[in-house]
Amino acid sequence: MITRLVSDVSGDHALKAGVDVSVIRSDSYGPGGFNGIWRFTGLPGTGVGANTPFDADLRETYPSQYLKFSGDPYSVSDTEVYALFFEDLWKPVPRLTLSLGLRWDYEHTFGIAGDRDNLAPRLGVAFSPRAGGNTVLRGGYGIYYDAVLFRALSNSTSGDRISSTTVNNPGYPDPGSPSLRGRTVTLAPNVNRMAATLRTPLTHQASVGVRQALANFAFSVDGVWAQGYNLLRTRDLNYPDLDDP
Repeated sequence: MITRLVSDVSGDHALKAGVDVSVIRSDSYGPGGFNGIWRFTGLPGTGVGANTPFDADLRETYPSQYLKFSGDPYSVSDTEVYALFFEDLWKPVPRLTLSLGLRWDYEHTFGIAGDRDNLAPRLGVAFSPRAGGNTVLRGGYGIYYDAVLFRALSNSTSGDRISSTTVNNPGYPDPGSPSLRGRTVTLAPNVNRMAATLRTPLTHQASVGVRQALANFAFSVDGVWAQGYNLLRTRDLNYPDLDDP
């Protein structure tokens, strides 16, 4: 970051400019569930709990679900975040201060299209209506870009390489064998991945307030408004047709 003070050019200026770079490299290995996970829940009201030993002739001791992961447990999640910013803290007259800024953010990461138009203007105003500065009126507006959560990137990277299969009411020890608990249901493999057209999350924020100094105390009242856009969510692209039995 570079700072320069400029005086007597339509008032006083404190100019700041800088570059912000964050590079994250992560290699992970998550083999959990590749050998299968059994869930024993027992049956309420029967006296058979989740820790009751298995008995092939007693349906209440059969597992309620079998979950197995397959694919590649190794994953690499890399992300790079770049930002450029400029700010002018301008004092055109002694009782008025303007904070003018512009920031550019860009995130380059696995599976996300380049979103390079993330310009974020900022404006702040502070004004003292009377000499002495005991009363200050202030307000501001700005656009603030976020980075995609690294946990979401990591989950998507591994989710694109790993699928899961669930069997409800499985047999035991072979999940595909007949079960005494009821019908065996095998669900289609489940895969998670990041959308290729994902855009950077952002918020528009505005505030207005007043600060009053009295003797050894200062009182402030502020109102803040924020509106978010492009916020992350999950979407089931293979949601079943509930009208089809």
